[in-house]
Amino acid sequence: MDGHHLDKDQLLLILPNLCPALYRNSGFYGINIQVQNYTARFFYRSLGQAYVADGQLSIGFSDSTGQITYGISKIDVSIAPADNWFPFSFTIPVFSNTSSAKNFFFIEFPPGSKGDFEFNLVSCFPPTYKDRVNGARMDIAQVFADLKPGYVRLPGGNDLEGPTILERFIWNNTIDLLENRPGRRGTWTGYNTEGFGLIELLTFVEDIGATPILAVYAGYSLDGKAVPQDELQPYIDEVIKELDFLTAYASNNSMGALREHLGRSEPFDIRYVEIGNEDFFAASSYSYRWPAFYNVLSQRYPNITFIATTTKSI
Repeated sequence: MDGHHLDKDQLLLILPNLCPALYRNSGFYGINIQVQNYTARFFYRSLGQAYVADGQLSIGFSDSTGQITYGISKIDVSIAPADNWFPFSFTIPVFSNTSSAKNFFFIEFPPGSKGDFEFNLVSCFPPTYKDRVNGARMDIAQVFADLKPGYVRLPGGNDLEGPTILERFIWNNTIDLLENRPGRRGTWTGYNTEGFGLIELLTFVEDIGATPILAVYAGYSLDGKAVPQDELQPYIDEVIKELDFLTAYASNNSMGALREHLGRSEPFDIRYVEIGNEDFFAASSYSYRWPAFYNVLSQRYPNITFIATTTKSI
């Protein structure tokens, strides 16, 4: 595996001596461990002459002292060729609850290991809502489901626009395998991995019984810059491909075929599309951006209701 986007922001562990080594992560404000099976995944690469004694890593959960282990799995990493990224996916069964969230996820190297090792896309997840692959966390999803929302707008407004035009929500950067999603600078803070992308978002909305309102990028970003009128066509084409991807059948549309290839055979039920976000902040350019998008899209998708984000200047 060539790595693609894996050669960015990877974790490098350097073991200089023939001794045991341990990497620990406390999660976001702790890890609430329950008796259940957790699905763990990561990409692994050993560099040069690095080696793991006995070829096995121990991966699991422990308390903050490291003295109590709640669940553990042994992973044979000897099958991974040196200097190449290799994916691992496995289950960590947890056999006892803990009343504290002050716990750690750990990766342990046995005594005798030495060299440089890299990890990326490390995750460990409890069962997901409706058992969706790469789905939503059960407890958070259930809160949304209990609210019984009629509509859910996605992927969001400022997140759609992005800090700059280049850092906008680009839908086709969010649909491939996780290791092929490049990510981007976050709108408010941090980095967006796009790990919960367009397909996951729409599937989640379906699962909680809501109707999606899909927001599409309309040529304006949070730095206050708008795409000039004579340069809008590629962005309109981008939306056409997105809507074809979501609504077309695989038998007669290449974008529909791509959706099916990625695991979703049936089209999504897209009834409402919002063009842009909060464009009262950019009414002077929305006066040409709205008709440019609406005139093309409404002709191509007559069964979709298109929503303007402002009535100023249009």
